[in-house]
Amino acid sequence: MKVQGLLEVLNVDGYERMLGIRSGEQLIYCTALQADEYLELGESSSVLVVGQPISVEVFLSVASVSSAQCSEECGLVQDIAESPHAIVTGDVLAITGEDSCVLGLNHQGDLLVEFELPVKPLPGQRVCVVGELMVVDAD
Repeated sequence: MKVQGLLEVLNVDGYERMLGIRSGEQLIYCTALQADEYLELGESSSVLVVGQPISVEVFLSVASVSSAQCSEECGLVQDIAESPHAIVTGDVLAITGEDSCVLGLNHQGDLLVEFELPVKPLPGQRVCVVGELMVVDAD
């Protein structure tokens, strides 16, 4: 899923980054690895700067999955403040491996989901997954 907007929050710890990206009305948190720049807590990145436009591709690393009630709307909810933790409800569009699939989230786009264990969701099935949003690729 492509997340585009302004970088509003940037926390650093070694090679890890916590990004808060303002995309429309939503502030989306995700984690990223930046292997080319090691920073101690409190240091500033020379690559990422709060206030800059940013575009990243994210996926969901999942801790758990369950079937959702069909009445639940597709979408992404982050209910823990300043955390990449996400609850995602979506329709299975494709199975991409024994431990991954693509979920359709309607207006938010399609999201790659990777599970810790093999799962067998069916194409067309609506599922609810819980995990951490992580950056795959930054433009």
